[in-house]
Amino acid sequence: NWLADNADDAKSWYLLGHSHLKQSNFSQAAQAFANTNALVENDISVKFYWLQSRYMANKGVLDATSKSLAEEILKVDPTNDSVLEILAIAAISEGESATAIRLLNQSLSGLRDARRQVATIQAIGTLRETLSPAPQGISVEVSASAEVAAQVDKTATIFVVARPIGGGMPYAAVRRPAALMPFSVRIGDLVGMSDTRKLSSAEDLEIMVRLSASGVAQAQEGDWVWRSQPFTGNKPSKEPIQAVLAPSAD
Repeated sequence: NWLADNADDAKSWYLLGHSHLKQSNFSQAAQAFANTNALVENDISVKFYWLQSRYMANKGVLDATSKSLAEEILKVDPTNDSVLEILAIAAISEGESATAIRLLNQSLSGLRDARRQVATIQAIGTLRETLSPAPQGISVEVSASAEVAAQVDKTATIFVVARPIGGGMPYAAVRRPAALMPFSVRIGDLVGMSDTRKLSSAEDLEIMVRLSASGVAQAQEGDWVWRSQPFTGNKPSKEPIQAVLAPSAD
């Protein structure tokens, strides 16, 4: 009744949207959040709830408007795991397993719940098995030496990176919780940093594995670092690379 006479009250539209969402009135919620979005300037939380409502109202199908909302959110929050998972599910339903793998790998940067991390990593592994032919890449088995395994902070993050020899902009990278060690990852174009800078086209590269207590992608004092031997001539090892982490000397 209030909004019938005060249609420009963005806060009330927002509250009404949440009321409808809690009652599973998804179409009404989507309309309320759409009205809110029209009255406020680029509020990511409003866009997220609008996307969520539309997604539920359409029974898990993303239309053009929903995809546009997802892209707008990711421009501001590129590691929004909820949005990335929605896009990944849509990609799976459309038979785009490679796209789903990229999105799920990206979502791991924003995930903090250990169970969801494990479930996402398992989903990535399952999706890889559906790809034919299997994409090129390098398998890396990450572990810690027995004498220092007890020193590993289980809340730390491990980055596995394929990069030019000696450093530089990575070709591809993945991140995993240290608590999952030992584990195996596959580095390739599916986890590339850029569509124009592919690992499959690199002539010279090395694999760098870094354990970061801070979880920050940039190197920090106290990180544990392991580096592979250089690969040249675009001929990386066909056998899995054994990366055994230990406290770094440098």
